[in-house]
Amino acid sequence: IQVIALNENKINSPEIKAVEKNMFSLNMGKFQEDTDKIKISYSLNPYTETQRAAANIISLVRDHAYRWKDIKVAVGNMDTYETDIKRIFTQYEIPFFLDVKRDIMNNPLTKYILSILDMFIWKFKHENVFEYLKTGFAPLSISQVNYLENYALQYGIEGERWFREFKPLEDGEINPIEECRKLFAEDFETERKEVSKLKTAKDITKLIFKYFDKHNIYEKIEKEVKDFNSSNKFEEASQHSQCWNYVMEIFEQLLLVGKDAKTTLKDYRKMLEAGLSQVEVSIIPPTIDKVEVGSIDRIAVTKSKALFILGANDSNLDSKNTEKGLLLNDERDYLLQNDVKLTKAADYTIFKERHMLYKLFSSPEERLFISYPLGASTGESMQPSLYIDNLKYIFPKVKEVSELSGEEEINYLSNYGGTYDYLVENIRNFIDGYEIDNLWKDVYSWYEKEDKENFEIIKNALSYRNSTPLLKTESVKRIYENNLTMTVSKLERYAECQFKYFVENVLKPKERIVQKIEFYDLGNIYHSVVEKFINNINEIDLKLVDRVEVEKRAEEITGRVLNEWSDKVTAIEANYRNKYMKEKIKRVMKRTCWTMVRQLQVTEFRPKYTELQIGFVDRNDEKAQKGIYLSPIEIPVVTDKIKEVLKLRGVVDRVDVFESNDKLYINIIDYKSSPNDIDLDDASQGLQIQLIIYLKALIEKGQELFGKKPSIGGLFYYYFNDPVYKDENKNKDPEEEIFKDLKLKGYLLKDEKIVRFMDKDIGSTSKVIPAAFKKNGEFYESRTKALTEEGFENLIEFVYKKCISMTENILEGNININPYKKLNGNIPCTYCQYISICQFDRTLGNDYRIIRKLNKDITAKGEDNVDEGTAENN
Repeated sequence: IQVIALNENKINSPEIKAVEKNMFSLNMGKFQEDTDKIKISYSLNPYTETQRAAANIISLVRDHAYRWKDIKVAVGNMDTYETDIKRIFTQYEIPFFLDVKRDIMNNPLTKYILSILDMFIWKFKHENVFEYLKTGFAPLSISQVNYLENYALQYGIEGERWFREFKPLEDGEINPIEECRKLFAEDFETERKEVSKLKTAKDITKLIFKYFDKHNIYEKIEKEVKDFNSSNKFEEASQHSQCWNYVMEIFEQLLLVGKDAKTTLKDYRKMLEAGLSQVEVSIIPPTIDKVEVGSIDRIAVTKSKALFILGANDSNLDSKNTEKGLLLNDERDYLLQNDVKLTKAADYTIFKERHMLYKLFSSPEERLFISYPLGASTGESMQPSLYIDNLKYIFPKVKEVSELSGEEEINYLSNYGGTYDYLVENIRNFIDGYEIDNLWKDVYSWYEKEDKENFEIIKNALSYRNSTPLLKTESVKRIYENNLTMTVSKLERYAECQFKYFVENVLKPKERIVQKIEFYDLGNIYHSVVEKFINNINEIDLKLVDRVEVEKRAEEITGRVLNEWSDKVTAIEANYRNKYMKEKIKRVMKRTCWTMVRQLQVTEFRPKYTELQIGFVDRNDEKAQKGIYLSPIEIPVVTDKIKEVLKLRGVVDRVDVFESNDKLYINIIDYKSSPNDIDLDDASQGLQIQLIIYLKALIEKGQELFGKKPSIGGLFYYYFNDPVYKDENKNKDPEEEIFKDLKLKGYLLKDEKIVRFMDKDIGSTSKVIPAAFKKNGEFYESRTKALTEEGFENLIEFVYKKCISMTENILEGNININPYKKLNGNIPCTYCQYISICQFDRTLGNDYRIIRKLNKDITAKGEDNVDEGTAENN
């Protein structure tokens, strides 16, 4: 008989024996010998901590002849470390098995079952239908699902519309997407009418199993499992096969508990989801020789030669006894003292956790690596566990190390993948002028000889600049030769950012079309209503109309326009939000039309043309077909690559005219769906040239329309809006304040007589135009935005030369990533949909083009230099 002393253990490593003996002892002893079997470290964050652990694992296998299976990694918080471990261990080429339980809520089978129920419950909403179709169990292929989804998004297909034939094509042929719709709808055509008759859990379960049989679900899962196994994806195979078994068990339990109990589809779905959400699948390691990674409680029960503990912070290792229960700890103790049996005493959780940690710390046979981060990935600071202090006490000669304390550079070397990031970081520092260890120069040379593929990536990355080369001459000719016609707004886009213009107008990528009311749809509707309204009132005496009549006309016209646009903008009737938008459009248009009438009532200028085309923008326009249009502005440009003439086109929203002393004055009014004003700094950079170019066209070519050369009156923006006025003192008329808020913005001719014709009721400050007079009749400069006739002419000339300069850049093939930036911080990148294409990054050589305040007057004669803006770092 062999007597075994219980106060002894069979741990061979003296270091681990010291840990086991002292870690939880009240009188801790010390291990006074030097050792490299215990290592304590800290890192900046969990990511760098995981990198250090990976490098140490590589070292154990390479330098100490460990097998992968001899190493285990215990993680303090799997939610924090799981993603980092997957990424870093894969990069370091460490084979690992992640021992975590996986829920089945994202499994295709679970989604298939729940989405079928959701379709019946929510009447075939878009998201439910495509969650079902994308499970892979529906009778449609992936490409058919993608085509069908694009069509459904574009035309708002959901609900009952799934069971109506899709509209045929324009030539009368059957819509090719119709076949996909039929494949989907046929499976639910009968059931959707009968589902309301299902009253028990048994009936609903039969419905689901009916679809199992119809779509051969069991056979498809069997095939998937075989495919995964043949591709050596054993974890996925195990997960799929277990999922089927667990789902069958859940159905059995549902029927066992409430087979004939009456229930609704919603309640049945809740019960089913509750059952499925509790299922967790465990996977057996598919191969033996892998590093096992798991939570503390799962790793603690196994043995290993080397153990890594990551995330040894107080929040992960130190017991908080946060388990909630009905009784307080004092109440539990009181009941126990009175012989009341309880399953768990007050301190049960604390002792359980300490016992688990005891098993964890004593589980390695040779080496223990423990580490903790100083902060979370989100930035919060974190404290080390008390067990770190215990280890430091037990092993006074073990020094705590960190990459922050300047340890030896050689510790960062591991293997091809693991050393890569550190090499790039050090070479980057060297290029930036910092000193680096000669070791990294040797590593660089090694990669150059032994790993040419990665070396070329490093070399190219270090010299990379996010720039775009000039387009080749052949490309420029193919794009622009005999086809250089564009709207003024496109030229403004080029001024915003050359690359954005190139992507938008040359590459022309298309976004997925989704049925919704776009911002430009609202603008088009507003323009159409106002055009029709202005034409409607042009023949009546505006002095005789009142607000009631104006709003009645506006509402009638808006209704007609919305009906006309209903086919083009199908989203108008798509949902209640969009129906509300219809009411908002009517409200804004009533306010707009009444404001415009009031503005016209105080001015001698009258609308002459609406939606006047400069060049053929829309050949179907009735006015253009009658000859009421202007020829485009031509900008001849000769470069080394191409000789071409740019033809600028556009549409003038409104032209108001007034004749005095045999001179015809014109006002150009542009409608905007957002607040805007003319900024000469922007005009100098080409960002706001639309109205100025339109003015040039009307002045130079207007005689064709007016019979005489027109003179400049003003350039204005009108903002479509129905603002809410707030006056705490309630001593002002809200209607008058709103009217003033909607006054025209822009520049007018600096001529007192003409200005008084623009606003006959002007007092000190106009409610209609940006003008104000002093008591002596002179302009109040700070409240007036005006230019002399010569100033307007100089502005037109300056902007024209800017257009020539931009056109030359276009024809030279310049497509630089050079967005502007205003002094107030505004940039075009904020809402740019191409930011992921250009990948603007100031660390890679990109910079903004700063729009600075002009130190010269571009409306003064002789200012011919075209300012291209300056880089931000200048």
